Amino acid sequence: MVFIPICIQSRHWVLGALDLDNMHMAVYDTYRPSVYEAPFASMMQKFSKILPNLFKKLRDFPGIRSSKNFCWDYADDVPQQMGATGDYGVWVCKFLSRMVVGEAISATGGAREEARQFRYQMAEILYATGHAVPHGD
Repeated sequence: MVFIPICIQSRHWVLGALDLDNMHMAVYDTYRPSVYEAPFASMMQKFSKILPNLFKKLRDFPGIRSSKNFCWDYADDVPQQMGATGDYGVWVCKFLSRMVVGEAISATGGAREEARQFRYQMAEILYATGHAVPHGD
């Protein structure tokens, strides 16, 4: 599985999970208003053109199959935000953190509240590992 953070129109983030064995990308999107449909479809068309060339170069890599059957769809059971809250990048990070360890991605306390809590968790992790400088230093 290859995880690909995708930015749409410089303001909306989604996570693509590319299954190399089946040439399928599941897209994890917490906010799907129609304003992003056309730009996202255009981006996925670009992926369908780029990936065949990439896989031709990686043809000796185990597990790579022909990309002629590349397809994508939206993942089911993804928490949905109510309106533009600016938490898209937070959700991409949260999906990644859960998916790499095999955990479920559904929101348990509401999408906005869970995103807020995850912001604090990320800040604690970054501060504890020395990857963040406290405000004011």
